[in-house]
Amino acid sequence: MEGVLKNQDDTRLKIAKRNIVLMMIGKLSSMLGANIYTFAMGLYVLKTTGSGMGFAITLVCGAVPRLICGPIAGAAADRVSRKKLAVGADILSALIMFTMFLLSTSFELSLIFIYVSAALLSICASFFSIALTSSIPSLVDTTRIQKANSLNQTATSLATILGPVIGGLVYGLFSIKFFFLLNGITFALAAIVEVFMVFDLYKANKKEEKGHFLTSIKEGFIYVKEQSDIFSMLKLSLWINFFFCAVTVSLPYIIVQKLALSSQQFGIIEGMFAVGMLIASILLSVRAETTNKFQTIRRNLFILSALLFCIGLPMFLSLSNTMIFIYYITLMILFGVNLIAINVPMQVYVQKTTAPEYLGRVFGLIETIATAIVPLGTLLYGVLLDYIPAYIVIFISTIGLFVVVFFGTRQWKDIRHQEGVSMS
Repeated sequence: MEGVLKNQDDTRLKIAKRNIVLMMIGKLSSMLGANIYTFAMGLYVLKTTGSGMGFAITLVCGAVPRLICGPIAGAAADRVSRKKLAVGADILSALIMFTMFLLSTSFELSLIFIYVSAALLSICASFFSIALTSSIPSLVDTTRIQKANSLNQTATSLATILGPVIGGLVYGLFSIKFFFLLNGITFALAAIVEVFMVFDLYKANKKEEKGHFLTSIKEGFIYVKEQSDIFSMLKLSLWINFFFCAVTVSLPYIIVQKLALSSQQFGIIEGMFAVGMLIASILLSVRAETTNKFQTIRRNLFILSALLFCIGLPMFLSLSNTMIFIYYITLMILFGVNLIAINVPMQVYVQKTTAPEYLGRVFGLIETIATAIVPLGTLLYGVLLDYIPAYIVIFISTIGLFVVVFFGTRQWKDIRHQEGVSMS
């Protein structure tokens, strides 16, 4: 009997390892398709219309639906098969691209087609992302959850790095019609890979949702509010994303306008953020899981405050352009490493402590709240930079982030939760 059980465990471990590989390939293919599309379509709209507003609308169409769909996708992930949801989202994305290919061959490609397709792809991406992330505890055993999350982030980082490169290459070498066809094939391949994943390998006892869909969404909000630790993480995520807007808005202003580095140098500096994420994701995939995630997250949040402060330092130092370039490359790599060191332990903790039937809704809420503040933060920092010196904006943001982290994580110092048990 023991031999039979051992054989079953060995078989499950082999499938779990295969699940991790297939998950990474599927996530990379899907994310790459989405990133290539966003980049290439932005270039197409900009070149066709010469309008910054047209380009901005493309970005908005790609961002807003994902913001709205978070709670809906989360509730769906808790009510239906997460495998069907993930595979279905990529199949729909492929069909959208194939439809765009047919439309571009039959009619003149209009902006309305591009805006609608960007919005639909964004909706599919939301359902795919939440279904996959909430499935990780059932794809692998508990000892490999950090590895799975890290490789999931690795796929995202690779897609972020390769998306603009491949998008620019395809856009420059091939027609827009071929681009739609290629993108459709990418999504179709991702769906095929995901079909071979065993989503219920370590299936937990998950209560079946039978109530009204809107009631299900409301119950997700109530559940998160009752989980004090997850709720405090959620509030912190909101503030972290708000203050991180200081980086995304101030950095190009400081580097290009104030320090007079070239646009090409800024592009390389910005790309180093994804490189840092990639490095950290790979490192976390091979190292042991930390025993106290709250202390790890808290420490890295304070490091994030210090890194934010460092953005403005070259404005007060006598450095050559080469030294400034090297400085910001290093800083952005550290930013990428730091954010992964915060995000992965957070995800692992939520996956291990949330009741299985609420995982989709919890991650749907996290995605919505994390992205909801970004448009407001971007707008606010854009206005501030018109009236206040950039170094003061950075200094105020650093203090704000430090205060939020200090007071928002004080209760974490004594937390010693046993993971794997749902919090009450």
